Amino acid sequence: TNPVEITTLGQERLTPISASPEQAKGEPVTISSDIYGLGVVLYEMLTGVRPHRFLTSDPSREELVEVVCKQLPTLPSLVVKDRERQRQLRGDLDAILLRALQKDPTLRYPSVAEFAEDIRRHLVGEPVRARQHKAGYRIKNRLLHNRTIQVSFAAAILALLIAAAFIFGSRMRSGLKQLGMQAPAASPGLGNASLSEKSIAVLPFDIFNNDTDNAYFADGVQEAIITDLANVAALKVISRGSVAPYRGKAKNERELGQTLGVSYVVEGSVQKAGDRVRVNAQLIDARTMTEVWAQQYDRKLDDLFGVESDLAQAIVSQLKGKLSPDEKAAIENRPTKDMLAYDLYLRARESFFQSNCQNAVHLLEQAIARDPQFALAYCSLAEVQLYMYRFNKDTTPGRLDHANEAAETALKLAPKLPQSHLAKAQYYYYGLHDYERTERELATAPSSGTDNAKFVDLAALTERRLGHWKAAIRDGEKAVELDPQSPFIINELVESYISVRRFTDAERLADKGIKAMVTQSGYLWGLKSQALLGMGRIKEAGAVLENSPADMSHLYRSVMVAMFAGDFPRAFQLLANATPLEKESDTVPFFDGIVARAQHNAARARSSFQLARDRMTMKLREHPDDAELISNLSVADAGLGLKENALHEARRAIELCPLSRDAVDAPGYQTMLALVYAWTGEHDAALTQLEKIVRMPRGPDYGELRFNPWWDEIRTDPRFDTLLSQAALPPVYE
Repeated sequence: TNPVEITTLGQERLTPISASPEQAKGEPVTISSDIYGLGVVLYEMLTGVRPHRFLTSDPSREELVEVVCKQLPTLPSLVVKDRERQRQLRGDLDAILLRALQKDPTLRYPSVAEFAEDIRRHLVGEPVRARQHKAGYRIKNRLLHNRTIQVSFAAAILALLIAAAFIFGSRMRSGLKQLGMQAPAASPGLGNASLSEKSIAVLPFDIFNNDTDNAYFADGVQEAIITDLANVAALKVISRGSVAPYRGKAKNERELGQTLGVSYVVEGSVQKAGDRVRVNAQLIDARTMTEVWAQQYDRKLDDLFGVESDLAQAIVSQLKGKLSPDEKAAIENRPTKDMLAYDLYLRARESFFQSNCQNAVHLLEQAIARDPQFALAYCSLAEVQLYMYRFNKDTTPGRLDHANEAAETALKLAPKLPQSHLAKAQYYYYGLHDYERTERELATAPSSGTDNAKFVDLAALTERRLGHWKAAIRDGEKAVELDPQSPFIINELVESYISVRRFTDAERLADKGIKAMVTQSGYLWGLKSQALLGMGRIKEAGAVLENSPADMSHLYRSVMVAMFAGDFPRAFQLLANATPLEKESDTVPFFDGIVARAQHNAARARSSFQLARDRMTMKLREHPDDAELISNLSVADAGLGLKENALHEARRAIELCPLSRDAVDAPGYQTMLALVYAWTGEHDAALTQLEKIVRMPRGPDYGELRFNPWWDEIRTDPRFDTLLSQAALPPVYE
């Protein structure tokens, strides 16, 4: 045992150099204790010395209490001898570190996130909260950080910290560098984005006399106009999904504009009678609620595409937009010469939006039979087939082949049509999980039309799979702006924020989505709870889940919160209350074994892990290359003491899903390998594995390492303290 380690209350092992006053006195450990420990590590990294001075290498209880609880750390700027470094440390960094090292926990930063935020504010020249109560400081800060000085000052500080990180070890180097370069951004969408002058939402068109039989037709006109406007690069156009909820509702254009983040809205009505169609349209300035333009089109049905083109071009003109030749050609393009085929296509789109995929396929096949050159129908057919394959778990023989055939046909018929490239990219992503080919296909699409939410969202999903996290978040934020009411797109961006430990942004966006009631599923609540767990706010995470609607992940998340809180009886009760379907799966016995193991109930753990193992093994007969299933099996085997099996399976999961191919799922399998090492007695290997991944996006975060009992076997190792420090900082990513 290291002589500088002692045991508090016979339970909590600590290192005196990073122990907080409350730990030294044997009081309960809180988030404030960890903030104190992080302050100690940062102090040493910046100055080269430790804030506490012990007379012996094996301090007594009395010396520990005397030094940690009463001895005030010397200001960092007074510890170093180099004058330039003194100047750099003096002021902000002195104040930041002393606040983190306050003896009274209530005077420290309330969360790790706020501690990190103050460091970021210092690096970019903003007033730090540790000193904001001083008016003179705020004035001086504004004078000091003028445009010229700010750049050199921030660069010098950043260079100093990176240099200090290299001198004093790698434990914070990557995280601190990332922290210094990352500025917080307001969460996009849901009315938060600044309004662009050329931003517009096309609301669902009304139908005359409640003619519900022709609602699909009115929706088709609306979607065509949205698509035409989205072809114009200068415009921000909200997707159909985010405006669909406004059908048939009383409208307040100002509130609607604020909610959707647009300056203008288009309202209108459609009447179809015999071979005639009448379209009324009004352009409203949502900021002033005044009508800018209005027009009625009364033409033959055969000229519907002409109406849609004229209407779109008139709106562009009113918004002072300019059309390039390619954009004008895209708007004026007729998707088919057969109006009956187009009618079948519109009915198919309506069926698809109503989740009647089989009928959608049937109608699209009829439309294609009437017009084999109808490229847009092939695009939609590929989309429906892929949806059935990916989300309806319909792996009927040929389903994926049919999707590919439809996408290939669309590309041959219309290589300049953006939707053709989108269909092929969706096939690569959802069908083959080939993310590099997805990225290349999206890049080959014509620029007109690629600014709509579907393109940008797929780009964001692809970029994060490839580990391009900055691009993924940029495009994810843009997708939320274009489709601010889409629960799927919001969920994806929240996931990305969590992946790079932007927990505050994740919580903020999740709150907005929940408040706007964009979804009735509990998945967004679950993501919010995950962000709170990442910050160590366990009680709040539990409260979120208690108030959330049910969803497929609710049981798993609730059990994890109970485990983080050390409330094993509640975890067992949650599993006992699982639905019959959940109890028949491998999930319930798997987690029951994990909870039992954490509670040191060896008999129950063995019984549950064996049942989970039996069920997983049966599944593997049908899906022998399922990396997630194999990874979970490795944990069950580790719990059963089947060391060789567990290690082989954990490594096999990583081989099936390497980090080079999938930066989203692979870190989880890498973490499970570390867990298997820990549970099978390979503690050094477990710590080494965690050191490889703790600085990665989607690697184990602070809350996971600090509170999850999974890691109890290695928690007392001094290397684990360093892992905690790294997990509290942003990961390194491109």
